[in-house]
Amino acid sequence: VSASPYFDQQGQYAGCLAMMTDITERKRLEALFKSVFNHAFDSIIAIDVKGTILLLNQAAEKLFGYSAFEAVGENVRTLMPEPYRRNHDGYLANYVRTGETKVIGIGRDVEGQRKDGSTFPLWLDVSEFFLNGEQHFIGIVRDMTEQHRTKEELQRLAAIVQSSDDAIVGMSLNGIIQTWNPASEQLYGYSATEAVGKPFSMLVLDERVGSLMNRFARIAKGEHTEPFEGVRVRKDGKRIDVAARFSPIWGS
Repeated sequence: VSASPYFDQQGQYAGCLAMMTDITERKRLEALFKSVFNHAFDSIIAIDVKGTILLLNQAAEKLFGYSAFEAVGENVRTLMPEPYRRNHDGYLANYVRTGETKVIGIGRDVEGQRKDGSTFPLWLDVSEFFLNGEQHFIGIVRDMTEQHRTKEELQRLAAIVQSSDDAIVGMSLNGIIQTWNPASEQLYGYSATEAVGKPFSMLVLDERVGSLMNRFARIAKGEHTEPFEGVRVRKDGKRIDVAARFSPIWGS
């Protein structure tokens, strides 16, 4: 509650006007903000123009290993390994001075550093906001460790497929070729450019196409199919005997 003096038309003091704010509603909104802030899946960190940490949510505490009590008041460099730590102050000062940005409103892959000194990949989105006329920044941080691990595993698998002496062909369940390794090129005579996007049935004798499609249908139902021997047709028309096995790859 605040009060202001009230004067009549002759300028004589006539009393005061009371102005009241709905404290209950303000407290409700503050509680709502605090709940959203602390239950967000991503880490949220707010800093001032000097890089001083003003607040961080529970996800950020868990991710970096610092409690809010330990982190608030420290420079956000604390959460960065080199060379990000060394470059941060200069970058922030340059943005405040010129408006030139490499992160704000864009987002990028960087690295973070936990309290125990370990580092991890993260995706960082930064936005600026003004509070009481003062410039501040808020960072949304997402741990990318699992995504990077999956990417590395896929790269290893791809390298194994590419270096395999066996012809390995990736196909959709309707029999369209999606991947074609070098051993497939050697065995069948088609380059990857010629094969990818074409039906696998181009390698199969006409009378065996129905059996091939039936095998695809069984795999789509989750049924197990045994290894088998068959005949394939090379690009030059030559028939070759092959031992084959179809294995499903289930995506997320």
